This record gives sequence, structure tokens and C-alpha cells, in this order.
Amino acid sequence: LLAFSELRLSAYKNAVIEALSFSGKFVIFSCNFTKEELCKFFDDGVSLVFHSEIPAAHAISFGGRQGVTSTGVVFEKK
Repeated sequence: LLAFSELRLSAYKNAVIEALSFSGKFVIFSCNFTKEELCKFFDDGVSLVFHSEIPAAHAISFGGRQGVTSTGVVFEKK
């Protein structure tokens, strides 16, 4: 199952890269992944690179820790 998920994620990333023109921007919002996790997956330093983070509209506090309800990240095609 994990290999299938990784294959689907890889296909998704490749489709994004194919759809973007040079210097095109890809915006993604996630309620499941952090900025670091999204960068680890999408920013390969060759095809897509981190451009900016979109500030969270809502913050939460749970168990004494501060967090956000969603993460927004922009990547640029190189």
C-alpha cells in the first residue's frame, strides 16, 4: 500500500511539473502536511523550488502547543 501511495504522489508531482511553464507557480494548501514536509516532497532543487509560504489564517492551541489548521506553500518551476 505504501509503495502505491508513493507512486501516486510521484505521478502527481510529475503532472504538476508538466503542467507548469518556466517560472510558473504551484500553490498548494494542506491540512495534513507541514511546510517542511511539503518542501521535502516538492522541492527537488531542479524542477520545483520553494518560493514562499502563505501565512495561516487560523491558529490553534492544543496540549500547550501552538499550530495552524492548514499550511499554504508556493513552489516555482525552474
